[in-house]
This record gives sequence, C-alpha cells and structure tokens, in this order.
Amino acid sequence: MTEKKSGVSEVPDPVFGLLEEIVAFRCLTREQLSSLSLLWHRIELEMGDYLFHQGEDAQALFVIERGAARIVQIDEPTGSRRNLGRRIRGDLVGEVGIIDAAPRNASVRSTSDLSAWKLDRQDFLQFVEQFPEIRKAVTLNLELIQVRTFLESIRQLMCLSPANTRTLADRLERMETPSESTLVRTGEDGVSMFFIYEGKALVYELDPQNHQTVSPIRSLQAGDYFGERSLLTGDRRNATVVSKTP
Repeated sequence: MTEKKSGVSEVPDPVFGLLEEIVAFRCLTREQLSSLSLLWHRIELEMGDYLFHQGEDAQALFVIERGAARIVQIDEPTGSRRNLGRRIRGDLVGEVGIIDAAPRNASVRSTSDLSAWKLDRQDFLQFVEQFPEIRKAVTLNLELIQVRTFLESIRQLMCLSPANTRTLADRLERMETPSESTLVRTGEDGVSMFFIYEGKALVYELDPQNHQTVSPIRSLQAGDYFGERSLLTGDRRNATVVSKTP
C-alpha cells in the first residue's frame, strides 16, 4: 500500500466531488465539506492488499475512489470466515472503529487495484467536535451499508452489480411490525414488495367459498421476500401475509 499526503493543490476537485456522493456528509454545507476535504490523504492498493486487519487499532477511516474491496470477519474460536459485503466507489470504510473507539472488527482486502482517501482518526474526531451532527449521519450511513450486505446475501439478487445493490438499498424503507400484523392482504393492489430482515411470517391463501384465510401455505424468514408478483404483473394480491414474530 502506498500513501500520499495531499497538499492544497492536490485535494479539492477529486476529494470534494467524492465526498459529495456520500450520504453521511450530505448534512454538511459546501463550506464545511470543503474544509473536510482538506484533511484527506490519498492511498493506492494493489489487488489483494489489505486496507486493515481485524483486531488492529482503528487509526483512520477511508473512502473508496476507484476499485472495490471485500470485508471479511473471522470467528476466532472456530476460524470460520464471514463475508460482510463489498465496498465500492463512494463507500466509507473503517468508520465503525472510529465511532465506537474499538479495535477493527473485520479485515478489508482489495479485490482489484484500489484508490482511496484516508482520514486520520484524530482529524475526524476534531471535525466531529465542530460538527457533531456528523456522528449521527455516519451511524445512519452504516445502517444503509448493513442493508446492502443483507441484500447481497439473497441468492436471487447476487446477479446485481454493487452499484445497483446500493441503489436498491437506498430505496428501501424500514418497517417494524408487531407479531400477528397483516402485512399484505388478498385482493389489495400491489404497490410495494417486502424483504424480511428479521423475524418470521406466514403466507395464507383465501378460501374461495367463505373468503376466509385457511391453513398457511408457506413460511417466510430472514432473507425471504414477497409481494413482487403484483408489482410485476399489476394484478391484485393473491395471498395474505401475517407476521408471526415482531
């Protein structure tokens, strides 16, 4: 990994434009964003290089400008590896350790030649002292990335490019429903589809004789989705879905 400190002549255009793409920094004015852009250092990685390793102290956060990286977490007792998703242009990387003041909880390895910008921990924390709303915005950005990682785990969506997965994640709206809530009902117009992030649900068909739901025909759990058929065909819902857990 090579690193180059950015002087004033080197920073403005590439960094400022890149930071404008990041959801976490949209709460900043252009003047604030310009000040932030002066704090970054450019780094270059070859394919296979590590941005950082699990267990290291969190000394910086990064934003990817070009290329891609994969986040992998190793379970120390068993040695098993867990894929936590991909990061592409415009993604923050390493913000968790900075926000939580904790060691790295995963390793990040480039899957191609990669260009990124690095912000040292102390510079970021000093900036947050001036603009505390950044801390909340970075946390919300992390939640969006967790949604992307969830979508990447769904087999039918693995054909999507990282950019298209990010677009889909940005358009999802989180819902919290209590147990025994009717999520969709037979005969309704299909105006949305759903992905189950946590919990379980049951799918019921309507008895054509008495128009009452009968025994469930399918169970749904985390990673499953429903409601897509009505969106694709324009037909009304042909089943009722009820949550069985919160």
